[in-house]
Amino acid sequence: MYTPLRPARIKTLFACIFVYVSFFVLPAVAQTDSLEKVLPTLQGREKVVMLGELTFQYSYMDVNRAMDYGRQELALARQLNEPDLIALAYNDLSIAYYYKGRFDTVVDLNKKAYAIRSKLDDKKGMAASLNKMGSAYYELGDLDNAMRVQMRTLQVYESMRDTFGMENTLNNIGNILHRNKNYTQAIPFFETAQNFAAKIGHDKGVIAAKGNHANALLSLKRLDEAEKEFIELIDLIETSGHSEQLAVAYQALGVIYRDRKQHQKGVDYYLKALEIYENMHSQVGMGTMYINLGNAYKDLGDDAKAAYYLGKGLQISENQATPYQLKLAYNGMYDYEKQRGNTGLALEYLEKLNAVKDSIYTTETNSLLAEMNARYQTERSRKEVAERDLALADSRLKVRNVTILALLLIGGLAFMLVLFYFFYKRQQARRKIMEQESRIRLEKERFRISRDLHDNLGAELTLISFLVDGRVQKNEGSTENEDLENIGKHTRSAMAQLRETIWAIHEENTEIWQLADKVRDHARKMFSGADTEIRVKADESAATLKPHQTLHIYRVCQEVINNAAKYAGCSLFMADMEVRDGILRIHLRDDGKGFDTSVQKTGYGLQNMKSRMAELGGSCDLESTPGRGTHVWLTIPVQ
Repeated sequence: MYTPLRPARIKTLFACIFVYVSFFVLPAVAQTDSLEKVLPTLQGREKVVMLGELTFQYSYMDVNRAMDYGRQELALARQLNEPDLIALAYNDLSIAYYYKGRFDTVVDLNKKAYAIRSKLDDKKGMAASLNKMGSAYYELGDLDNAMRVQMRTLQVYESMRDTFGMENTLNNIGNILHRNKNYTQAIPFFETAQNFAAKIGHDKGVIAAKGNHANALLSLKRLDEAEKEFIELIDLIETSGHSEQLAVAYQALGVIYRDRKQHQKGVDYYLKALEIYENMHSQVGMGTMYINLGNAYKDLGDDAKAAYYLGKGLQISENQATPYQLKLAYNGMYDYEKQRGNTGLALEYLEKLNAVKDSIYTTETNSLLAEMNARYQTERSRKEVAERDLALADSRLKVRNVTILALLLIGGLAFMLVLFYFFYKRQQARRKIMEQESRIRLEKERFRISRDLHDNLGAELTLISFLVDGRVQKNEGSTENEDLENIGKHTRSAMAQLRETIWAIHEENTEIWQLADKVRDHARKMFSGADTEIRVKADESAATLKPHQTLHIYRVCQEVINNAAKYAGCSLFMADMEVRDGILRIHLRDDGKGFDTSVQKTGYGLQNMKSRMAELGGSCDLESTPGRGTHVWLTIPVQ
C-alpha cells in the first residue's frame, strides 16, 4: 500500500512581479553541513528524502550542486522503484532547474510528478506539482497556462481545506494579475493570503504576501505607502534571516527612489541587492539587477557603467531566454542607444523587444517601433529622398496614370486575396472539425473495444479458469488433473496477455517510462524463481507512443524476456531505452549461455519480432555468441 511522504519542508515557489524574484521560504546555510554528514549513514527511502532536502537547500545557494543531488535522488528512487519517491524526486529536481532558469524542464518534470501523484491520489503532492508548473509557466510568460494551473491548484487545496496551500496559491494568482498589469485586482488576493498566513501563524507567508502587496502599491505609483511597507518588511526579514527576501526588498526600494529621481540612492539599494544575489549565484536575480543598475547609471549620465551593466544583464537574459527578463533587457538597451543617438542600434533592440512573445507586449511598443523605423529611414536616406522628390516632380503626370492603374490592379488583387483567404480559413476550420470528430470517434471505438475485451472475453476467461480450478479440486487424485491444470495455466496466461493488450490500446499516448515500467514488471514475473538481477532504464524523453506502437514493442520485449528466462540461465538481464533524433532505441541483453546464430537461424522468435518492428517502420537486430550472452537491438521512429 502507498503511504504518502511527509517531507520536512513544503517546497513551494512564489512568483513575484515587479522585482521579478519571489519572496521564497529559504533554508539556513549552516543546516546543509549537518545534512551532508548524516547522508552516508542513510539507506533506502530515508536517503532519498535526505537527497531531496539537500537539493532543496542548495537550490538557493549553489544550483549546480543542487542539480547533482537531485539527479542522485531520482536515480535512487528509480532503483527502489517506489512511485511516490520518483514523484518526489521529479518535484525536488524541478526546484534546482527553476533556479537554473530552465523553466521548460520545470514544466516537464512536474507533469511527470503530477501524473504519478494522480494515480496515487496524493492530493497534496498533486497540488505541489501544479504549483511549480504554474510558477514555470509564469516565468515563461505563458500567463494563460499559469492562471489555469494555479486555479486548479487552489481547487485542490480548497478540497483539502489546506489553509497553508491556499495562502501560497492566492499569492501566485495575485502575481499573475500583477504581471498582466491588473494591479488593483491583485491587491485583494495578497491581502487575503496575508490574513491566512497570520491566522495560522506562518510568519514567512506573511512576509511573502506583504512583499507582493507592497509591489502592487509600487506599480500603482503609491510610492509613500510602498516605501513604508518595504521598510517594515526589512525589519521582519532581518529577524528571519532570509537573505533573498532582503535582496528583493532592497531592489524594490531602489525602484522607489529612482522613481522619485533620487537615482544615486536607488543605485545604492540596487548594489546591496546585487551583492546578495551574487553570493547566492541566483541568475534570475543577478540578471534583473544588472539591467536595473544599467538603467540607473544611464539616468545618472554615467555611460560607461550603464553600458557595462546593461551588457551583463542582456547576456544573462539571453542565456535564460525568459520573455519577461528579455523584455527588460531589450527595453534598457533601446533607451540607452536612443539616448546616445545610435538610431540604428536603438531600432535593432526595439525590433527584438517587439518580437518577444510575452503577454506584457503593448500597442505602445508597436508605435515606438514605427516611430523609430521612420526616423532611421529618414536619417539614412535624406539625400535620396530629396533627389527622388525632384524626379517625381518632373514626371508627375506620367506617374499619376501609372499609379491609378496600379491602384486598380492592387485593389482587385487584394479583393481576390481576401476572398481566397476567407474560403481557405473556412475550409481549414471544416477540416479541423472533421479531424476532431474522427479523433473522438476513434477514441470512443478504442474505449469500446477495450471495454468489450475486458467485460466479455475477460469475463469468459475468468469463468473458464474458475471452473477448471474447481474441477481440479473436485477430482483430487484423478489422472486427468494434469491436463486440467495445463488448461488452467494457459487460461491464466491468456488473461494476462489480454490485460496487457487492453492496457496498450486504452492509452492514447504512452510515455517511454511507462513502457519501461511494464517491461520491468514482466521481467520480474518471468525471473521470479531465478537469482537474476534486472535493470531497466528509460531516459527523460517527452516522446510518446501510439497504441499500436506500444503493443508491438511490448510484445517483442516480452518475447526476448521469455527466451532469456527459459534458455539463457543468466544472472543479469538489462533493458535500456532512449530517444535520439526522433528514434526510440531499445537495447535488451543478458549475460547467459548465448547460442550460435548461424545454427539457430529461425529460432528465438526472431522472424516474428522483425515483422512487428517492420510494421512500425523500425528494425530488430540480434547478436549472440555461445557463452557470452544475447543482445537484441530495436529501433522505432517516434514523435
